This record gives sequence, structure tokens and C-alpha cells, in this order.
Amino acid sequence: MSRILLYSLIISLSGCVVAGTLPRLKETPEKSLIEGKGDFIELFNGQIIEGTVKSSGNKLVVNGTGYPVKQVKSYQQKSEYRTTLANRFITRVVKGRINVFKKVIDHPGDMFGSTSRSRAGSTSTQYYLQKGENAKIEYFDVKTLREMVEDNPKALDWVDRYKKLKKKDDSYLDNAIAVYNS
Repeated sequence: MSRILLYSLIISLSGCVVAGTLPRLKETPEKSLIEGKGDFIELFNGQIIEGTVKSSGNKLVVNGTGYPVKQVKSYQQKSEYRTTLANRFITRVVKGRINVFKKVIDHPGDMFGSTSRSRAGSTSTQYYLQKGENAKIEYFDVKTLREMVEDNPKALDWVDRYKKLKKKDDSYLDNAIAVYNS
């Protein structure tokens, strides 16, 4: 019985990937930083504090001063730029006219789960899009991406070609974003 459940889970997850509901986008976090700036935090009141950023519980510490994460709008630390969305930090993985952010969600395991996946736990990645630096950050889906690239025929063509594929190839979405950002 547990094998049937495991095979059913594998088939359903494979179906999601084939159907394009779980895209995997190309990430370039090293190119997603704010150029010319090292570590910093930006508070919701607009204040920017530069210096080495360290995490300490539910605070970010800069130059020995701790700032509660609820006061932090965004921050850059080493090789990551992160901003807030719905009271959680998301990481920018593509920077350009269209920014791509991601949130990795950990699903903890359960010792008493009925499948090996539920016992071991798993992770999932959600992507978000932002057209322009100060625009609203929106959940990634093909419809939203298509709306964002409508003013660029080459990028729009990549999205439309992706939609026509029977076996989804996420590189078409990567190409649409790259063309738009170039």
C-alpha cells in the first residue's frame, strides 16, 4: 500500500513539472546585488545603514547595533540581496528591468509519515517577479510574466512558444526574462 502511495506521489509531482506548474528558473544571485555597495540594511523608514550585516535570532546586527527584522525592508549581505514580501524575506536571483525573487520553503519531515518523502521532508521554491525597482512584487506565473513582457516582441515570443510546448522547458522562460532585461 505504501508503495502505491509513493508511486502516486511521484507521478503527480512529475505531472506538475511537465505541466509547467513548478518552473525552475536560471538564477544569477551574484549579479543581483546593488552595485557599488557592500553589506547594508534598509529600514522601512528609509534609513540605510552600511556595514557588515550579521544575523542574530530575529535581529540583523550592523556595526554592533541590532535591528529587529520587522523594521528591515531589505538588506544585502555578502552575496545576497533580500527584501520583504508579506513579512518574510525573499532573495533576488535575477536583477534587471524584470527582477526575479525566490523563497525556499522547508517542509519538515515526520518520523511517522507513510512515505519516505514525508519522513525525510522536502523543500519547494516559489518565484516572484517585479517589473522595475519600485513596483509591486508579484507571484510568478506564466500569465504574469507574459503581461510584463508584452511591450517586447522578442521576449513575448519566448513566453508564447513556452505555452505551446507539450513538454515544458523552463529555459524558454529564462530566455524571455534575459531578452527583456538586455
